[in-house]
Amino acid sequence: MLTRRREPGERPGRGPAIHPAVFVVLALSATAQAGPSQAGPCTGEIDRFQAQLDAMLDAQAGEGRAARESRGALEHHEPTPESILRAEEDLGEGTALNAVTVALARARVADSQGDAQACEEDLARARRALQP
Repeated sequence: MLTRRREPGERPGRGPAIHPAVFVVLALSATAQAGPSQAGPCTGEIDRFQAQLDAMLDAQAGEGRAARESRGALEHHEPTPESILRAEEDLGEGTALNAVTVALARARVADSQGDAQACEEDLARARRALQP
């Protein structure tokens, strides 16, 4: 049985593979079109605050007061986010977190619009809402 010797870059039964130069051109054009990402004036500060907030919430999870089980829980119904929020509000928990969440969302909007002053003010508002 005679077999033809393959040339470099030729794949059996499919013809030649993509030439390395074509691959490089495609990779460069894809990279050029991706463009740089834009960070706002206080993106880093928002990210640091979010990390601190997440760490605080993780540390406090499960430390709150307990309430009596609801009828739905006794009937093995899964809680919804709304029912959990209602239960926390009934216990007087979560109100500071709502204020922090709103202030942080406003800071993110101001940051995305490049408004450093509004971003700093909203971050300060979020920090104050966390203080006892």
